[in-house]
Amino acid sequence: EDDITMTLYDRLHAKAGQRNAWKWFKQKCEGGTAMDENGLIIFFRQLTRRNDYEILDIIDIFDDKYEGTLSWESFFLVLALYASLASRQTVKFLYNHGKDMYYILTGHGTSELDFQRFASFAFILGIPEEDLVQSIVNDFKVNGDRLREQPINSDDFFVYYFSTLRKLDDYGTVLQYSAQDFLKNSALCVCTIS
Repeated sequence: EDDITMTLYDRLHAKAGQRNAWKWFKQKCEGGTAMDENGLIIFFRQLTRRNDYEILDIIDIFDDKYEGTLSWESFFLVLALYASLASRQTVKFLYNHGKDMYYILTGHGTSELDFQRFASFAFILGIPEEDLVQSIVNDFKVNGDRLREQPINSDDFFVYYFSTLRKLDDYGTVLQYSAQDFLKNSALCVCTIS
């Protein structure tokens, strides 16, 4: 189960990886049940090439209590997402955690996404909105303006993102975007789960 050949994403999802990530999370929470905004900013600064405003936007997306904190469940989802990006297994992430991700993006309950919420998943991954739109236009021959104007249901969310993320996993890029330019320190994920 703790095979050295396992990807970072797979190691995180093994029992030992989940247990170690939980221990790391609890240590950073200093006995609390959620990681506070300051701890999260430090975490994201070390992991990504995001500025503080972008980090706060990401925290807001995952913060289900609107308190500037992330619960263990939300933190694990973020950690799994970035581990999948580092491992080039974002399709696997979407398969395993897509329903949870969609639920978070809908604001915990609506059945459709407006384009801004839809594109926020790409934003979390560091994929520029224009690259996302162009990827979808190229693959599905949809009108980009129309894509931005119509609500997006869960079926379209999954079809569009499975296609986009497949390219990211296979080639490491979506048009001009490269995961290597976005992730600053995937070793932080390793430290968290080791």
